[in-house]
Amino acid sequence: MNANSMRTALVAGALALLGSFALTGCSKDKIRTTSLPNVAPTVELTNAPVSPDRSNPYFYAYPVNWSGNDPDGRIDHYEYAIDPTPDNTVWIKTTKNQETIFFRASQPDPVTGTAQPTASDFHIFSIKAIDDDGAESPIKQRAFFSYTIAPTVAITNPPPTSLLDAQVTPSVRIDWTGSDHVGLFSQ
Repeated sequence: MNANSMRTALVAGALALLGSFALTGCSKDKIRTTSLPNVAPTVELTNAPVSPDRSNPYFYAYPVNWSGNDPDGRIDHYEYAIDPTPDNTVWIKTTKNQETIFFRASQPDPVTGTAQPTASDFHIFSIKAIDDDGAESPIKQRAFFSYTIAPTVAITNPPPTSLLDAQVTPSVRIDWTGSDHVGLFSQ
């Protein structure tokens, strides 16, 4: 066999091989692959209240941070809930890793001496991660007490007195002022 015949035979063989690959690619048969089951993601609280200790409460506006991991994909989003119940839990969806959350603090605490009055409430913060395949991580929770300093109010007109009974006409105007010392958005 001469060199030209050899080259022609090699080119013909290569074209036949490429043709068989092309025909296989156009086949209606689906390629069968073995897929592994999705692994659920995980979530960790990296900054959150530590414990439910009434003597050491946390401020009612508290920054909470978390981190998630999905070994076989990516975290699509997180969902968190404040004070979840078995029957009626509202999950808040976010793609953030941190949030300043406002926790209620409306139960008046006993007033001691001349200290400013405070209020507190018990809370549970719950969070879970959801991956790109919809799998949910186990829920992480923190329980704690939140507190705030109660706002103050003072009647300015008519000036209050403990010496006299208030005697007013059927139509009376009362003026007052108020202050919220820890108001984050207003005083």
